[in-house]
Amino acid sequence: MRKFVVSIALLLGVLCGNPLAQMVHPKGVTIWDWFRARGGLTFIAAPDGTARLVGMLGDVVNTWRAPAPDDALLVKMPILGSPGHILAAHGPIAVPGYARGRGSIVTEYDYFGNVVWEYRAAATIDIFPFGGFHHDLTRLDNGNTLVMASVLADIGYISNTTLIDDCLLEINPAGSIVWAWFTWQHFADFGFSDAAKLQIYGRGGDWAHANSVTVIPPNTLFDPRFRQGNLIVSYRNLNTIIIIDRGTGAIVWQMGPNDAQTIGQHYANMIPLGLEGAGHLIAFDNGAAGGYPPISREYSRVVEIDPVSRTVPWTYTASRSGIQDWTFYSPFIGGAQRLQGGNTLVTEGTKGRVFEVTSTGAIVWEYMSPFSEQRLEDGNTVVDYNVFRAIRLPNLWPWFGTAPGGV
Repeated sequence: MRKFVVSIALLLGVLCGNPLAQMVHPKGVTIWDWFRARGGLTFIAAPDGTARLVGMLGDVVNTWRAPAPDDALLVKMPILGSPGHILAAHGPIAVPGYARGRGSIVTEYDYFGNVVWEYRAAATIDIFPFGGFHHDLTRLDNGNTLVMASVLADIGYISNTTLIDDCLLEINPAGSIVWAWFTWQHFADFGFSDAAKLQIYGRGGDWAHANSVTVIPPNTLFDPRFRQGNLIVSYRNLNTIIIIDRGTGAIVWQMGPNDAQTIGQHYANMIPLGLEGAGHLIAFDNGAAGGYPPISREYSRVVEIDPVSRTVPWTYTASRSGIQDWTFYSPFIGGAQRLQGGNTLVTEGTKGRVFEVTSTGAIVWEYMSPFSEQRLEDGNTVVDYNVFRAIRLPNLWPWFGTAPGGV
């Protein structure tokens, strides 16, 4: 049955794209079990600076790109409650140690690429030089925009080297920062060992590397730590996921660094009501060199975490799909989103691979991104097919929008 599904999908890929390219290096949709896969549109952020909406056949339904030809949308996410609108960070900014991937402008675009709202960063945030928007941003229920950013901070008791310190900024429609949260201010709350503190002191720079911030949706967990509106933040370099109380700014829940269940993880988010595992966290567990001292494994996982019991009731590794674990590995970037019926959409980011898997490990949809960026590194041409994160949306999202859990 699977061979039949793959063959049909490959044939569709040949018909929809370059036949020779598809045969040599299959791109687009390579697996589609239409009976078990959950239909919809998949929002992908590719390395060429363009956001795309892709159908189940791999057809490109819509694209968004920054207006300036030499600009790129570095970070992009759909606004779930606004039909066809996305948020994007762009406008590159020079940050020591970062050649790419940071922006100075946040823009909301409508479905046709028109600018609806825009915010341009000031030179300083609080008293610190601005270090760029990066990795994640989202529209809050109150109409404000939450953005992940960095500041350049000299904090002597943390490091003798300038920190590229992650912060969260809530910006209202008028362009004012109405709430800010800085990682360095909570250094003591993470519970680092003396050995870890010593390594961080010597490293400085991008010491924590936050890579996602998500909002806790409505849930049935009668625990104030997990109340709707609190924030889940993932720190790659700390192997740590935290929950921030929006009212007090306190870290009220934490996994890692000393009891980490994940290594270098990305996109920690809570499964919404109506989906299997509702109230649990789900994250892409990269497995590559996170922590102080660094630890690693040579394959990736998707993990589902019960935040109350702190157990891991479900994981996905390649062995669930009948193949060797090492074949599923993205040392950085990636994501996981729970869908209807217990399926999970997985972004194996560094391979440009997005696939949908059932709870028992059957791969029912697979998409290999054909969109790439070519650049020079050390005199060599690098072709990059990375997909930072993929989000499955209902077919009617461009016209009616959707709420979390609607897929």
